Amino acid sequence: MTKVDVHSIEDWVKYFESNETIATYKHSTRCGVSSMAWSRLERGWKSDMTLLFVDLIRHRELSDYIAQRTGVRHESPQLIISRGGNVIDHASHMEISGHWVESVENNKIEV
Repeated sequence: MTKVDVHSIEDWVKYFESNETIATYKHSTRCGVSSMAWSRLERGWKSDMTLLFVDLIRHRELSDYIAQRTGVRHESPQLIISRGGNVIDHASHMEISGHWVESVENNKIEV
C-alpha cells in the first residue's frame, strides 16, 4: 500500500486532479468504527493505487473541502475512489474493505 498522509487542500487537489486512480480515506481518530474500518482496509488491501489518508479531526477544513469538491456527503469513516477529478465510487462505515476496493477496480469504471 502506498499511503500518503495529506494535510492540505493543495496537496489533495494535486492527487485528485491527476489521471491516476486514487483512494481517499477520511479517518476519525475519535471513532471506533473508523479504526475498525481502517484495520479491515489495511489487512485486505491488494491494490497498487495510492491511498490518501486524511485525519479529519486534525484537518477538518480539508475534509469539508473534499465533501464539497467531490459532491460526496461527508461521513466517517469514508473511502472515495477517484480519477482525473471525478469520483468513481465511494463507501462508508463497514462497507469499507479491501474486497470493496477490489470490486470497484474490477468493474473498471471509466470516467
